[in-house]
Amino acid sequence: FYSKSPAKAAVMMQKVYHILGTTYRATMYQYVYALFGMMTDCQYDICKRDFALDIIEGWAKAKDSPFFEGDNVTVADISWFSLWMGNNWVQDDSKFSKLPWRHKDVIDKYPASKRVLEAVEKIPEVRE
Repeated sequence: FYSKSPAKAAVMMQKVYHILGTTYRATMYQYVYALFGMMTDCQYDICKRDFALDIIEGWAKAKDSPFFEGDNVTVADISWFSLWMGNNWVQDDSKFSKLPWRHKDVIDKYPASKRVLEAVEKIPEVRE
């Protein structure tokens, strides 16, 4: 999950912190607050969300591999998949279709980062 190279591990940890910090806040808040009637689509939040997702897409495009850092899964890949799963507890259209934003509705705009999600999902231990 971690590279033995300090430089490679640092790059991977930058991804982890971006995913679990900035991207978590920028995506989760898009529907959690809306469920409680506390927030509408603020232009700043939309830009922050899209910017955070664009960064992740860029990482996934940078390598011709199933994962962010190559052929082996890392903590960054697992973190991205964890956020994806967390964001998708509102995927039931019969209950949540009126939310202003859902990750499942926009993932096709990010094909490279979707590829990472699909690769993580194929890991037997993740499927359990």
